[in-house]
Amino acid sequence: MKHKKIIYGIVIALIFFSSLILIFRYHSINKNKNNLYGVRQEIFIQKNQLIHASNIDFKVNNYKIIKKTDQTTFLVNIELQKTGITNFGFHKNNSNFFENMAVSTTDYSFSMIPNLGSLSNNISKKALEDFTQGRATELQLTFDFPKKLLKTQNNKFKFKFLVPRGKTNSYIKYSLLLE
Repeated sequence: MKHKKIIYGIVIALIFFSSLILIFRYHSINKNKNNLYGVRQEIFIQKNQLIHASNIDFKVNNYKIIKKTDQTTFLVNIELQKTGITNFGFHKNNSNFFENMAVSTTDYSFSMIPNLGSLSNNISKKALEDFTQGRATELQLTFDFPKKLLKTQNNKFKFKFLVPRGKTNSYIKYSLLLE
């Protein structure tokens, strides 16, 4: 009987001290809320609105929606200019903004990144080189949505651009409704 009380006491003490360690660890990890990963804010923008974001200026000049029998294609014309060191993908001085752009349904059921065929041409390579050097860059991105992946025929779409927020590990999501 005495051994059971000692064992129960040890188990309760271990649980208590483990809980204290976990609580202190939780607070130390989450004390700097500005440095958390992920999207911290979503800002809805308009067509032809010039956005001065952290180390990048951009504007969606135009977009076009082409509905076909098997897919819906979105052509988005965007103008970009690098104004400082960019850290896309949380990599220091990474200027590859393509990976931070997507078109998604407004209910977030599905999202598409730019078509790789449209990114591999020489125009896109030149655009990325111009952007890296801080020159104003205009390019057209193509997004293809297969019809079978969409839940309904009346889906609403939006163009998203995740821009790193200064020196933190978070993003600001700039969204443009495509209608």
